[in-house]
Amino acid sequence: MVVRQCRVFSTLIRTAIMLLVASAAVEPARAAVTPLREEPAVNGSSARSLPVSQPQGSEANGRAVEAAQLPVIHRFVASRNELTAGEPVTLSWSVTGSTSIRLSGITNTPSSPVTVFPDASTIYTLTATNASGSVHAPASVTVHPGEAIVPTASVDVNSPGLEVPSTFMGLGIGGTSYAGVMGAPATGTNPIYRKLLKNLTAYGSGPILIKITGDTDTVPSAYDVSALAQLNKDIGAQFYVGLNLKSDSTDLAVQQADAFTSGMPLGSIIAAEIGNEPDLYVEQGYRSSYTAAEFLANYAEFRSAVLPTLESSHARLAGPAWSDSSSLANLPAFLAQEHANLAVVKAAREVLCTIFPSPAHRSRTRANRTRCFRRILWDG
Repeated sequence: MVVRQCRVFSTLIRTAIMLLVASAAVEPARAAVTPLREEPAVNGSSARSLPVSQPQGSEANGRAVEAAQLPVIHRFVASRNELTAGEPVTLSWSVTGSTSIRLSGITNTPSSPVTVFPDASTIYTLTATNASGSVHAPASVTVHPGEAIVPTASVDVNSPGLEVPSTFMGLGIGGTSYAGVMGAPATGTNPIYRKLLKNLTAYGSGPILIKITGDTDTVPSAYDVSALAQLNKDIGAQFYVGLNLKSDSTDLAVQQADAFTSGMPLGSIIAAEIGNEPDLYVEQGYRSSYTAAEFLANYAEFRSAVLPTLESSHARLAGPAWSDSSSLANLPAFLAQEHANLAVVKAAREVLCTIFPSPAHRSRTRANRTRCFRRILWDG
């Protein structure tokens, strides 16, 4: 009886040992699964990582695999951390592993770098994204208000002058990117430029008139024209657009007119200016001879070519845009030929300096032209 009990007890012990061995054999075969968790990303941001299967003892390597799936922002900096309102600051960055990048405050983020004109302190945020998620990086810019400039003027109520039309206020843009000055819908508009124009028209003047200087050798891009269209939409700006005359190519002038009229709202173009200071073409080497009769014939040729395109936008012509006062002797002949086609008679400021005389106006130096122009504005 005792022997039988010992055998049973021995069998139970062996069975228990076998169960323990079997349990130990199963345990190493289990895979370690990293649970879903918040994983720190670049620049203090966080992104949710997907679970990654891995053997026990390799959690550190698993973390490296997860981090590699997200984009990496190596650098995001502002060229200046403090500036005065209206001054530019350049934002630049270096990113790898992203499929898209977005910069706060910019409608469509271009490639690095990008120049912005903040009018208030701003924290710009760069977001880099791919299929695994997004990471973020901030760049702070502190903007200080500029010194207010308050102009003064005196008026003699006993000697009234000519009434200044409400549309007198205007600005001009030379051979540069219009979008670079005004900003464009695709890259973000320039709030400082708009603030300037709104300040200029705050006391009843307007709509503001913008002259796009003519005689450039290229057709404006849709990107640049979109900047003009957006400015018209935002503040009602209207435009004189310049068409090339100096190259003596009507095809180029028609292409330029079409680029402006097809991309801008109806009524935003007041007039097109054919050429710019054509009475200087011989001096500048664009013509070997350019008498008044030759100019009038040349102008008529270009007018016939571009007017059909301009009429689709209800625009007319502006001219003759002469530079030298001696050309005024030919104005009656020009008006007799073109009066039915003109929206406005225009001349360069040197001609106006003769109409409103003051010392040293005939000098063509920049300093004297500037003094003359100021006299027209304040004393004329």
